[in-house]
Amino acid sequence: FPVTIFFYELGVRSQLGTRDALTVSAYWKDKYDFITAASVQIKDFTGREVTRTIRINSDYARVRGMEITYLRRIGQWFSGQASASYMAATGQSSSASEALGQILNSGNREDTRETYLAWDSPFDLKGNVTFTRNLGKSTTRWKAFDHISLYVEGVWRTGRRYTPFIFQGIEPVTGRPIYERDPNPQALWSGLGEQLTWVDVNVRKWWMLGTRSRIELTCQVTNVFNQKNSLIPNPVTGRAWETGDPVPTSWRDPAYLDPLDYRDWE
Repeated sequence: FPVTIFFYELGVRSQLGTRDALTVSAYWKDKYDFITAASVQIKDFTGREVTRTIRINSDYARVRGMEITYLRRIGQWFSGQASASYMAATGQSSSASEALGQILNSGNREDTRETYLAWDSPFDLKGNVTFTRNLGKSTTRWKAFDHISLYVEGVWRTGRRYTPFIFQGIEPVTGRPIYERDPNPQALWSGLGEQLTWVDVNVRKWWMLGTRSRIELTCQVTNVFNQKNSLIPNPVTGRAWETGDPVPTSWRDPAYLDPLDYRDWE
């Protein structure tokens, strides 16, 4: 099942001085022949016309975006980089099973217009700095700070895509609010969850063994400030589920427990 990809990119990199560089680029990527599902009419062994669902290569997606990167260096002891990017990923379905689910639910594919894709992440901001001290001739007082490097990286990114669920009423028996998926076909993956942020730190210390060999010790800390990011947004609230939050009707709600409830925990 081959996938055809056409990729176009245009960029400019300019050296602003002996220490600075700026890069600006834009890109466009077309992806054809993704695997999807379709309903077809065929005749079975009795001669009757029956409907069958098959896998075919006919889906389409496209990704457009641009990125700006600024780089600065000062001697051999400092380098820093900051980048900002914007991306828009749209297509007919986010996976091969999405169209299959529509066919099983309604008998046909509901809509073939382009919508946002589940893996679309519009904005991404990154920054990192590296401090390096690569001397080997300090006094005894500062000897411990020779041959050492500190790397710090920070990331801010828009949240994960989700399909919003909207309020539809109240269950008459339990009084539980009813939240169902927005029926508008264009609402598919239109929601953005809470932004994702984290800071990583990496420290390296090395000792030279002669002129060609060295021993190196590395300490890496991920998410230094223990930032809690929403990996699975609640499609009602757009953030990770917390006690007391409403949930889709297809989920089991801890606020309305029922021993006969067959719905799953999300």
